[in-house]
Amino acid sequence: QTGIAIGDVSNKGVSAAFYMTMVKGFLKALAVRNRKPSEILSETNSLFYENVTRGNFISMIFGILDSHTGEFTFARAGHNPVLLLFGNSNEGRWLIPKGVGIGLVPDKKFRSSISEEKIKLHPGDVLILYTDGYPEAMNEQSEEFGEENLQKFLRDHVQHEPDEIIKLLEKRIAEWEQKQTAIDDRTIIIIKRL
Repeated sequence: QTGIAIGDVSNKGVSAAFYMTMVKGFLKALAVRNRKPSEILSETNSLFYENVTRGNFISMIFGILDSHTGEFTFARAGHNPVLLLFGNSNEGRWLIPKGVGIGLVPDKKFRSSISEEKIKLHPGDVLILYTDGYPEAMNEQSEEFGEENLQKFLRDHVQHEPDEIIKLLEKRIAEWEQKQTAIDDRTIIIIKRL
């Protein structure tokens, strides 16, 4: 079993890096004791909420992938949806379990707002987790790339290997932005079941 996390801090710069490092430490420590992603995110929220001034938050997805069965169990704390693409077709679906960002609400409210989802990846299926820097990429007309364009692009390239998908996506985003400077960082995780 492998823990997989992606997150995005509401701030920029040094404070954002500090907060993400803090949360990464929380996740590593908590994942050793607990196997439920919703519990791990709930405990992470509790620690973050107690130790950081209000107004700072992190959107995050934390999940556990069982490489033997192909099952991925995850919880979402206000982050972008997860995209599941089916390898045997050109279809996909968004996975959006409920949840609010880490640090936005106290423990009890966070726990009542978060849910888990479990999916099974079949051979050829692709699971994609990403930060908002991709759909929010702007062109010269101040238009966002958008979730629909992102899903269509990824669906059209589902047959490629993950590293190739990332290269092609980076090229497509650069074409979209033209000479615009990226306003947000970008992170993407692509998991393909063989």
